[in-house]
Amino acid sequence: MKKLFSLLLVCALAFTMSVSAFAAEATPPTEKEPSAQTEMDATTRAAEIPTESADLPYEATVVNLCEGCGTYTKYYFHTSTGQITIEGTLTSNGDQNDKSRYAKIELYEVNKTGAVDVYTVPQFTGSTSLDHTFKNLSSNKNYYIRIVNTTGWGGPFKDLWLGGTVNIGQ
Repeated sequence: MKKLFSLLLVCALAFTMSVSAFAAEATPPTEKEPSAQTEMDATTRAAEIPTESADLPYEATVVNLCEGCGTYTKYYFHTSTGQITIEGTLTSNGDQNDKSRYAKIELYEVNKTGAVDVYTVPQFTGSTSLDHTFKNLSSNKNYYIRIVNTTGWGGPFKDLWLGGTVNIGQ
């Protein structure tokens, strides 16, 4: 009986931990990309540091970002003004939308380790608006953003995920 219970518990934990997070990116049309988004483009996961550039403004859409997970923007950016602004909304996703969420938005410089700056999103339930400016940036360097769900793990039967849209500009 104990072996059967242990096996069922292991299977249940394996199924609950196999949920993945992904971020869909929507960018202004460039010569490289068609103006119409396909379904595959809208669900592209940006789990790696970006290797291609795009012009600002840029819109990053986050979908089902699990607790402790982070996602990068698909592209890196150049600022001619020495600042990068972020605006938008983060919302509670998952099945526990009445529980508090925590997040941070990290700014990285291309080819440099460690975040250059971090904006900690105030604790929220339901949704929150973003409005922050990263200042004193070099106009000779490129930057990218990482959005992180810093909400603690709620247990095997609670999904404390994040979603939303972050508009990035100068």
